Amino acid sequence: MDWKKIASQQIISWPRMVDMDWRVDVMSSSQEVSRMSVPTVILDIKVEGQQERVGEMPPVRSINFELSKESLGTLLDGMNKIREQLGALSDQ
Repeated sequence: MDWKKIASQQIISWPRMVDMDWRVDVMSSSQEVSRMSVPTVILDIKVEGQQERVGEMPPVRSINFELSKESLGTLLDGMNKIREQLGALSDQ
C-alpha cells in the first residue's frame, strides 16, 4: 500500500473541548482548623478524544480539577496571552 494512502486513513487530531462546567466552593472548616473560609473553583471539562472507528462517535472523557483563587488568576493570565498571540496571527 502507498504510504500516502495509509497516512490519509490514519488522521490524528488533538483532543477537543466540548463542554465545561464550573462552580465555586468555600471550605468552611476542617479537623485541623475550626474556622476558615477558603474559596476554590472546581472545573469539569469534557474533552472529545481521537475517533477509534469509522462511523462511531469519538470517546468523551471528563477532566475534573480544583483551583485556588491565585491559581485561577495564573490560568486566566496565561489564557489571555494565548488569545493575544492567536489574535496577532489572525491579523496577519
